[in-house]
Amino acid sequence: MSEYLPVGSIINVNDTKLMIIGYELVDKDDKFVDGYTVVKYPMGYMKNESLFFVSVDAEFSVEWQGYSYDDGNEWLEANKRFSDSIKSLDYQDAKNHLEYIITAIKEHGDKNE
Repeated sequence: MSEYLPVGSIINVNDTKLMIIGYELVDKDDKFVDGYTVVKYPMGYMKNESLFFVSVDAEFSVEWQGYSYDDGNEWLEANKRFSDSIKSLDYQDAKNHLEYIITAIKEHGDKNE
């Protein structure tokens, strides 16, 4: 997929309507996969078990496209560039780098509490 869909978009996957509520870069089979965090529509989020992952490359139809605006579009483009750059790296190097960043963020947060 060349563009991410905005939050609030409704997609249909195997006759199930899902609403996009966020974005993920998941570690699957020793590679990174771009995707959407989704919930069933119209039920929405009920508990963590109601969250699902759908790859941006999965087969789905778009039932409704969420609201787009300049700031949101800029963020989506930046998110796509970040994802593409991570996927272009050697998998293990990228994984190690992301783990380092996460640790640094957690340590920084602990210092500010």
